[in-house]
Amino acid sequence: MDMIPRVPLNQAKEIVKTLYLLPNRQSILWIGASGIGKSEGIRQIAMELAEEIDKEFIEVKFRFKGGKQLLNFTAVYEKAIQILQDPDRYFTFIDIRLTDYDPVDLTGVPRDFEIDIGDDSKDLKARFFDYQPFIWQLIASACAGVLLIDEITNVQRLDMRPPMYKLLRDRMTGWVEFHPDLLVISAGNSPDDAAIASMLDAPVINRVKVFRILPPTVDEWAELYMNKYVEDWDTRVYAFLKRFGQFFFQKPPDVETLDPFATPRQWTELSKVSHYFDDDTLEYIAYSNVGSEASSHFITFVRTKVPEIEEILKRPDLILSYDIDGKYLIVSQLASALRKEFTNNRKPNLNKFVRVLTWLHQYDRELLQLMTVMVGGDTMRRLHAQCLTISVLRPIAQFFAETTKMMWEAGV
Repeated sequence: MDMIPRVPLNQAKEIVKTLYLLPNRQSILWIGASGIGKSEGIRQIAMELAEEIDKEFIEVKFRFKGGKQLLNFTAVYEKAIQILQDPDRYFTFIDIRLTDYDPVDLTGVPRDFEIDIGDDSKDLKARFFDYQPFIWQLIASACAGVLLIDEITNVQRLDMRPPMYKLLRDRMTGWVEFHPDLLVISAGNSPDDAAIASMLDAPVINRVKVFRILPPTVDEWAELYMNKYVEDWDTRVYAFLKRFGQFFFQKPPDVETLDPFATPRQWTELSKVSHYFDDDTLEYIAYSNVGSEASSHFITFVRTKVPEIEEILKRPDLILSYDIDGKYLIVSQLASALRKEFTNNRKPNLNKFVRVLTWLHQYDRELLQLMTVMVGGDTMRRLHAQCLTISVLRPIAQFFAETTKMMWEAGV
């Protein structure tokens, strides 16, 4: 029997933040299936820690793109100079994938130089050799932050193992020591989840904290990943996953495949674009992200015939005549309409929503709670504040406050 404890992704984030604030700088390894949000979760750890310790979050990316930038190296490195001139101001997030590196890339650029060691009586010079650090190494040495070593179990080259272990074990790269407040977190898959993944040496595992990561729940995904980090997404995807949670994460039957399969990452990508396509085209788009089984059920779900949102706003009692699939779709339409109202207007008008909100509060609070997750984030807070200004909606504002509080206490 497998006795390995597995931690939900959202809880793992909180554990790592607590360890950092203790402070504890032992390197960390997250192991979990592909597409469950490990890398994004670690990035969010860095963002949230920056806010907690009152530093400016900055993602360290030095990538050449665009013809003009390729011709102007100075412009590319202006941000690096800015960071290094005031390192205490920033909390950095550095993301490296060792599969893209050679061993020399973790040591630095070889250089030689001369030093005058003579005196007044003789001219004597000594020649030295060492390595010039790369910019990301200098920043890792100068600033607090998080260094993510992604896809660590996918490293196949044996000559990459020593520098990789030095990163984890010694918190160094080449001759450069990391800042005392830089936390090294690595992420990877187990061989059961990816054909290219391999085991790590036992002495290295014995020097890091290892967490086996579970996928987020559907509610965590919607609240913490979609509402917080994606501006425009299809709430029908959440409605479907809330109804059919078994399709949220589907492990492929084999570690090698050409068929897409459902993961939180792929549902995220689908939800960013699915509301821009008609039902016929959506069938192909859905398959391209989540595979045949999940996409066929999703398409059947979204093709459920429900009234236009304007009709529901006038006659919310129509909701009673629909099955659970129809009700979930109607609520997703309502959530989308509310998000649009608050996005497009500095002073949103809730008058047209009063009837349906009061009806849901009186007759189906489960659907009303579902709507709060779909609306989510800043829009939900603005909706709550606006409801407080309308006497008939104040009981609903209280419901929103209690529901949101319960959701956060549950880690949603």
